[in-house]
Amino acid sequence: MINLNSLNKVFIYTYGGVGSMSLHETIKTVQKYSTKQKLRVKNKPHKGRVSYRVYKDIFTSENVVHTHINNFLAQEIRQGPRPRPLCNHKNEKTLVISVARNLFDRNTSHFFEQFKKTPLEAVNAAWYYNTSWHNNLPLQGSWRQFENDAKECCIPLSVLEDDKALAEEHFSIFNKIQSKKLENWFDNLNSVLNMNVFDKPFDFEKKYSIHTAGNVTILTLRFEDIQYWQSIFDKIFTPSPILKEKNKSSEKWYSDIYKQFKKDYKYSKENINIMSNINWMKFYYKKDELNSIIKKYK
Repeated sequence: MINLNSLNKVFIYTYGGVGSMSLHETIKTVQKYSTKQKLRVKNKPHKGRVSYRVYKDIFTSENVVHTHINNFLAQEIRQGPRPRPLCNHKNEKTLVISVARNLFDRNTSHFFEQFKKTPLEAVNAAWYYNTSWHNNLPLQGSWRQFENDAKECCIPLSVLEDDKALAEEHFSIFNKIQSKKLENWFDNLNSVLNMNVFDKPFDFEKKYSIHTAGNVTILTLRFEDIQYWQSIFDKIFTPSPILKEKNKSSEKWYSDIYKQFKKDYKYSKENINIMSNINWMKFYYKKDELNSIIKKYK
C-alpha cells in the first residue's frame, strides 16, 4: 500500500476534463494542506531586477501540485544540479497520479468548458489564453483594441442553441486540435518520468495501474471508472482519502445544452479513425469498450 502521509510530494498531472480537480480535493482530505493558491516562481534577474512568474494553470498546496503542463512536471520531477521549487531531490518520495479518458467524451466535455456565461468572462478568458506565458502569444495593441477583437472572436453560447451546423463546425475544429495535442500525452509522461506505463497490460479488473522508478510512483486511473475510485483508494492508500467529486459538466450552468449536443453530434469517420487509433486509447480501452463509445456518436 502507498502511505500518503509518508510522501514528500503528490503531483496530479493530467490533461483537462478528466476529474483532476476531484483528485486534488480528494488527496487534500488526507494531508493537512494549506489553502489552494497560484504558484509563484522566481525568474532569472534581468538588469538587476527580480520578477516572479505566476503559473496560472498550476494549483498548489503544501505538498500537492495539480498541473496540466508537461514542461513544469519535467522541471520539477527530474533531479538536477540546480535547486528548483518543489524539486524531487534525492530522497523525496513522490506520487504522480494521471488519468486517461476516452477522447470522444472528453473533447465534447472540454469544448463546453470554453464557453463563458457573460461577455466579460469571455473577454477575460480570451485575454488570459492569448497572453499566458506557455502560449508565447504577446498581446498586440491596447486593452480596448483587444476587448473589441475578443468580442468579435468569442463564440456566444447562443450559437449552440440557435445554429447547430455552426456549433458542430466549431467543435470539429476544436476536436482536431485537441486530439492532435493529446495523442502523445502518455509517451511524454514516460519521457518525463523515465519509465514506461505501457510495459504491462492495463489491469481492467482492478481498474488501475501502478509503476515505480526510483523514488517516483505513478498511479494511472480511467475517468470512466470514477464510480470505483473510492474502492480503489481504499485498497491502495493508507490512510484512504475520501473522494470529492468536483467540476462536473452535468451539474454546470450549460448542462442541458451539453447533454443535447452529445446526443445529437456524430463524429466523422476520419475523426473516429484518428482518435480510436491513438496508442493510449487502444491501451486503456478494450476493443468492445471503444466500439460501445463510438456507437454513441456514429
